[in-house]
Amino acid sequence: MIYGLDIEGIIIIDSLSINATQKGVALRYGMDVWGAKDQLEGLAQLTVEGSVEYDQVNVRVREHETQEGEIFNIGANIAIQDSSFRVSISPDPLILGYKSWQVNRGNFVLLKQGEIPAANLSLLNGDRRIRLVSEEGAIMNRNL
Repeated sequence: MIYGLDIEGIIIIDSLSINATQKGVALRYGMDVWGAKDQLEGLAQLTVEGSVEYDQVNVRVREHETQEGEIFNIGANIAIQDSSFRVSISPDPLILGYKSWQVNRGNFVLLKQGEIPAANLSLLNGDRRIRLVSEEGAIMNRNL
């Protein structure tokens, strides 16, 4: 447990708790961060947890619920391949800005050294949509 950490005056942490355990070939990890009372609400009590097994990293980051609800709760699977990372967002639960979002099945963002990122990611909340989709052979519009 760490108490009273000041990261270059930007983030002040009241306390930090880190744990890790091994179960078979999987490493399970967790971290709880409690921010100072005058910090941003989103940093009041943050939890990061997940596991690492072979070339797969599973992670969930969430802010504990406040009176208004949960600010964010997002999970992902990161597949580490030869000089690349493939990130897929977990569907349950997916909360961003106090709102529940739906994510498309088979979603991914592929980051590979020396290549343009590839993606198929759609987030939907009512009539709000966030999309990141790569298209082969698409011509870029220079007047964006």
